[in-house]
Amino acid sequence: MSSRVLLLASGALAVCGLFALATGPWWAGLLPLVFSLACCAFASVRVTVDRRGLTVASTVLPRPRLSVPLGDIVGADSVQVNAVGDFGGWGYRIRPNRRGMVLRSGEALSARTAGGREYVVTVDDSTTAAALLNGLVDRHAREQD
Repeated sequence: MSSRVLLLASGALAVCGLFALATGPWWAGLLPLVFSLACCAFASVRVTVDRRGLTVASTVLPRPRLSVPLGDIVGADSVQVNAVGDFGGWGYRIRPNRRGMVLRSGEALSARTAGGREYVVTVDDSTTAAALLNGLVDRHAREQD
């Protein structure tokens, strides 16, 4: 899953940083280049739903990584999200009892934990991902009994 907005922001910041490096003191371009790398790290992620639970990892860097163990998940749904309206923008977002890796507006996988926290990840075909995660949660619960 990739975000065009974050890729464009990363490119624009890189150009600004390189321009600042070329025309001014070396330190003037560092901040835009650091922000460019941060945008690039959040611009593309790999979402995995398997027997371990839900994992969201950057395809560029080993961190940041979001991992929700299967034993903590009580259910999953497919939801519609508005990146700006629901989370205040794109990237990794933290709200009270809600966290999300939001790369675009649209369909997303929502995983709820026993502690009342919700994890939201924008993905294509979130209905299938939610069904798979619910099946894994049910099987895990049966194995624990």
